[in-house]
Amino acid sequence: MSVPRGWFFAPEEVGLLVVRTGRRWKLWRERDASVELSHTDDEETYSAICWAAADSHAFKGHCVVVGCTSGRVQVWDCSSGENMSTAQAFHSLARGVDCSVSALVFLKSRTSIFAACNGLPEILEIGLTDGLTRSSLRSGKSGVTTLAAASASADWLVSAGVTSPLKVWCLPAAGADLGNLKKANQRLKGPGSTPTSLDLHSSGGTIYVLCADGTTQVEFYHVGPDDSGQGTQASTRVLSCHERIHRVWFGKQSAGDDFVALGYGDSVVACWNFVASANATMRTVTPTFAVSRPEFDGPVICMRGTRSSDLVVACGAPAQPRFYRVSPPKSKKASALIESLTPAVSLESDKVEKKRTAAPTAVPETVSRKRPKSNDVKESTRPKQPLPASRSELEGSQLSLAPMLRQHLRSKDSSALDKSLVLKDRAVMDTSAAELSGVEAFDLLHECAKRVMESPAQTAVYCAWIQRIVLHHGTFLRSHPTLADSLRQFYESAQYRCTTYRHMRRMHGRIRHLLVSGKKIMDSESTEITKPLLEYVEGDEDFDDADDEEEKENDDEDDDGDSGDDEDIDFDDAFDDMSDESLAIAAMGNVDTVVSGISGAPKFGPEGNPGCWGGDFNFERCCIDANEPKPDPLVTEVTAYPDCMVRGVVLRHEGEHAIFADLSLFGHAGCFLNDCKLTDKFEAVDPGICARACAATEACTHWSYGQQYGTKKCFLRKSDGGRASLAHWTSGVKACVPPALPPAAVALRAGTCEGLKKCDAGKGDECPNVVAAANTWIFAINHMKRAFRGRVDADTWNHIERIGKESENFLNQLTSPYRPSDKDFPRVVYNNRLIFSHLEDALASQPQVTFSSEDASLPNPLRFGSLCGNISCYDGEAMEGSASPVSPVSAAVTALERAARLSDEAIAAQLQQFLDRWHFQVMTSSMGQSWNRLEVVRSAVQMLAYGGVPLTEAEIIKLPRMEEEYMIDYIVDKMDESVRERFDEITEDYAELIAATCKIRSVLDLRSEQEIMDLIETDSSEMCQQVLKQAVLTAGGKVAHLHRCQNTWVNNMETRLDRLTRAAEIAEAAQKQFLIVEA
Repeated sequence: MSVPRGWFFAPEEVGLLVVRTGRRWKLWRERDASVELSHTDDEETYSAICWAAADSHAFKGHCVVVGCTSGRVQVWDCSSGENMSTAQAFHSLARGVDCSVSALVFLKSRTSIFAACNGLPEILEIGLTDGLTRSSLRSGKSGVTTLAAASASADWLVSAGVTSPLKVWCLPAAGADLGNLKKANQRLKGPGSTPTSLDLHSSGGTIYVLCADGTTQVEFYHVGPDDSGQGTQASTRVLSCHERIHRVWFGKQSAGDDFVALGYGDSVVACWNFVASANATMRTVTPTFAVSRPEFDGPVICMRGTRSSDLVVACGAPAQPRFYRVSPPKSKKASALIESLTPAVSLESDKVEKKRTAAPTAVPETVSRKRPKSNDVKESTRPKQPLPASRSELEGSQLSLAPMLRQHLRSKDSSALDKSLVLKDRAVMDTSAAELSGVEAFDLLHECAKRVMESPAQTAVYCAWIQRIVLHHGTFLRSHPTLADSLRQFYESAQYRCTTYRHMRRMHGRIRHLLVSGKKIMDSESTEITKPLLEYVEGDEDFDDADDEEEKENDDEDDDGDSGDDEDIDFDDAFDDMSDESLAIAAMGNVDTVVSGISGAPKFGPEGNPGCWGGDFNFERCCIDANEPKPDPLVTEVTAYPDCMVRGVVLRHEGEHAIFADLSLFGHAGCFLNDCKLTDKFEAVDPGICARACAATEACTHWSYGQQYGTKKCFLRKSDGGRASLAHWTSGVKACVPPALPPAAVALRAGTCEGLKKCDAGKGDECPNVVAAANTWIFAINHMKRAFRGRVDADTWNHIERIGKESENFLNQLTSPYRPSDKDFPRVVYNNRLIFSHLEDALASQPQVTFSSEDASLPNPLRFGSLCGNISCYDGEAMEGSASPVSPVSAAVTALERAARLSDEAIAAQLQQFLDRWHFQVMTSSMGQSWNRLEVVRSAVQMLAYGGVPLTEAEIIKLPRMEEEYMIDYIVDKMDESVRERFDEITEDYAELIAATCKIRSVLDLRSEQEIMDLIETDSSEMCQQVLKQAVLTAGGKVAHLHRCQNTWVNNMETRLDRLTRAAEIAEAAQKQFLIVEA
């Protein structure tokens, strides 16, 4: 029987409990509650498990069979700890979630494993020793969740799915093809919920089935030899319990039709004795006895029966289960007897361990290496044989780094914390994380998350720490939403790194190419050549050149519908001839195109196209032509700045050309995900700042500067592959940069500026912002390091390094739970000023330059002699004379609130609400009768593309065919920060647009002239004007077409009438001549 819950007992003679959790499975001994064998697989995640009993004719020992989410099936020998075989199974049939193994069952008579998966209806028969798929059986149209098998005179198999009934199969002889079984022998009516457990028993041609679905009732089926093929059969008995039952199976069978059924749930174990006769008077069977959770030490993990009537129950946590023996009551009024099987030595060992940790450890002078005598050694059990790369039997460790980590976190010693975190012993990690408090664990989690983003090479170690912190303190983190929200940046960074992984991007590109190619093939096959509605066959040769010229002029008419013969067409008369109903139908036919007509008609914006009359066009959207060829590549040999800048060119990311680096020195706002320490863009007031940022970043080769959504921004790129033409943008290569600044001159100017000197006395009225002062000192010290690197002695260099480290630690402590005191800032400033004063002459002896306040590419200390900002040295908030800065804590809270508002979950909820409103508006109007679901979703996606979401035409066609959940995730991933900022406004505008459209369509459907006039007079939106415009244009076009058709028919009919008149005259003359001849 398959065990989806992940734990079960092996046969009684083995005395083991099998536990499966994620990537690991263990064998626990019942007699002493210790680990017999364990295995961890870093490449597979287990989803199902079953036991293969011993058979001397097939193989030696017992086996554990595990199914993986990858679709593979592994067989492990429990005696040797070796992998006997690995079957590809469903891995060769499907990929992803569809191939995850959901159920396993072993059939001893065939030495085969029957496996099922969630996404496919096939049931595979796999050889136990060789791992080969012998045959397959198709159970229906959906996946299979549970299996059970039994052998008697024949082999029987029962399967259950999510929505399908239970199916009983009589298997052919071993070696025969299961594909010949086209139909189940018997179908059983399943329970109301998805089955969680099945068991099958066969005796004398009669089949007995037990089925549990996680409720308080267990279904029992009795299928006799004569019941095969009699339609879907309902259960004959119901085994009830006062608690939910998740797993049930047959116990030992008494004489005749008397059965014993055993079952358990999270809070109960139960035993039923009943008669299997289909003619029983009582359909419901109550438990013979049941034991609830309060009698045990924790929730029930698993249970098994014994040869006697006793039960063995495992309770507590799967990581350390405790075992009990339950004996049935001796009378009806008595209670069941519960005996603990966990040895008392474990309890005593806990007390000894506590005393040992409390008492000081004494180191003996000598260590005896004498081998103990054999009679002094207690008889040992069979030694455990761990598998390769498996954890030891001692799951924890007595070593702990918790005191060291606690001290490093309080002192903010980054270097010491780095040395402690690089430890790779997972057991020590687990013990250390468990001993930390909730607040300390959060601080450590925050430090690990920061190092994951800063040190990609050590990601595996830091992620291991994060896993163990979340494992032990996940409840604390979830109980404080503020703490969880502060980790949003780490989550988004991890998600971004997953999406930008090279292999995933390459796979995504290949899949996208295949989808586009397949769509082109399908479109070409579905294209139908329609036959023209009207063909002129006769009379075309009668048109003279004048008529051809006239028709050519008519075809080239403008949107007003004027024909080439203006004096012959009277629009007033034409509209008088058309009924109100015709005008309403003409307007109705154009309402469906109004949405796209308002938002997507023009290709260029107001500056590029005077005909762009719409009011909701942003500059970038309207002024870029997607079909315009790319500009020429930027040349590497450039002239002096600023003549080297290329105007009218923007360098776009396009998924591959951006670089992400720490740009907090240059930018303080407009960064990617509001994190200027890992971004490719930032707000800047001058292109020179952008050029200097590119020159200071090693990976940057090109930069681009211009206005985006009302603010000036700088983009850093590693190539110019994403270049495009765009007015008011400027780009350049890395060499296109303002004159370089000598580091000594920068350090001397920053260290002696007036704004920084005011902070030498500490925080006060003249120096209210210590954050800006600390940033300024760090800026000056970093340039002093560049100026003196390799030019001073070791002692002087150590002093420079020390003041830099102290300044950084002070700045980090300002936003931590352990804040520095008022005395720390004057001490840091005093040490910095002492070193600067000592080295001021040496700085002045190096090359100097003059700094101008007109140079906008210079930071605040160099340009104005003021302090840096709270984040960058170009931030003007902390300049001299400005107001007191915002508290770092309040700024952090604001940043967290903004990150939560722009998070994927929040945007996905807003997008879901927008789609719901869009569907509701369309379906409640008459447009729902003419549009199908794909057209409705495609119109909504098209509107999102008009609003700034970067979607291609292929994506707009593909997205409506996806599941709505995946479509929303796809669109949210495509949204950048600017679109998310104004997404509320976009959806509100579009909601009003579709509401007005549906209202107009509903009024037009009524075809009431008075209501149409009232709507035109009262409507405040532009929709009515657009509908009237489209109606006038359409009606004018129809009138012009009628006049053109009239002209063609007039000319043709005149020719025909002339010919008929001449023929009539000839006939009359012939008649006269005929009469003359007869006379």
